[in-house]
Amino acid sequence: MRNFIFFSFFILFIIIFWNYSEEKKHLIKIRGITMGNISYNIKYLSKEKINYKSEIDLILVDFNNSLSTYISDSELSKFNNVDTLFNISSELYNILKVSDKIYRSTKGAFDPTIGKLVNLWGFGPTKILETPDSLKVRETLKNVGFDQIYFDNKIAVRNNLKIYLDFSAIAKGYAVDIIAKFLNNKNIKNFMIEIGGEVRCSGFNENKNWIIGINDPLEKNLNLPFASVSLVDRSLATSGNYRNFYRKNNKIISHTIDPRTGFSSNSNILSASVFHKSCIEADAYATAFMVLGKNKSIQIVETNKDLDAFFVFLDENGNIKNYVSKGIEKYINLLKEN
Repeated sequence: MRNFIFFSFFILFIIIFWNYSEEKKHLIKIRGITMGNISYNIKYLSKEKINYKSEIDLILVDFNNSLSTYISDSELSKFNNVDTLFNISSELYNILKVSDKIYRSTKGAFDPTIGKLVNLWGFGPTKILETPDSLKVRETLKNVGFDQIYFDNKIAVRNNLKIYLDFSAIAKGYAVDIIAKFLNNKNIKNFMIEIGGEVRCSGFNENKNWIIGINDPLEKNLNLPFASVSLVDRSLATSGNYRNFYRKNNKIISHTIDPRTGFSSNSNILSASVFHKSCIEADAYATAFMVLGKNKSIQIVETNKDLDAFFVFLDENGNIKNYVSKGIEKYINLLKEN
């Protein structure tokens, strides 16, 4: 009996101490701009009430100086102008490694060597006056293919000197993961990191799950969510054609270019929200799914235990439908009915 009383007191002490520790944590909010004009939003709980904005901004500047195609002397820009780059950074090696993985698993639907096609269609640094003809697209397509890149943790090689790498499709997701690693190293376990719409959450938001909105692909006001999701120790990346397109000759040209054909994708998916532990992989798969369409994307999701997805798509009759994978069903709350 005496031992039982002592044990009960010990448990009560732990509970009181835990609650006291939780009460001592402060919610820190950080906002800023990165990668030119992309906003970021970070929240985390900290006992010390330390604001890490200056350190985070420096990390994002270094990240941009490594992987931006808009900075002429970035590491990536240098690689796009030589056959071999020596002593590559861990950032470049890691993004090449993930790119190779998703390129193979999607059979080329995700391909960061699509850069010249992106530029050809006017979604790169230079806008275009006329859409390219089929001959120009086919010629450019010859210089697309991630399998023409060789790399290890020391060097990167362009076996085709006309290959042009552009990581804009996954840069935001990768930056989210890098900031998450920074916060983990600071022993911060409860946080939400959002960069340009790509999100990673860890732990809780003041004893509650982090709630993230998913935009309606047909709503002009992108502040009105289509659904909300309770995100628990996972990342969320969403791709959709509502963010980046232009009209030429009464046709909508989507920024989602199919690297296998060279033309704007005609996928039936309006938006793809992908859930994965790492934000860079969620980002890459979301891009690939916009190319692959609903059926092939669902096949990949349902055979990969690390993936979940929420798709908004058009059926054969042009009706808007939803797909929610089983692993994320109980976390999704639809705010609008079809």
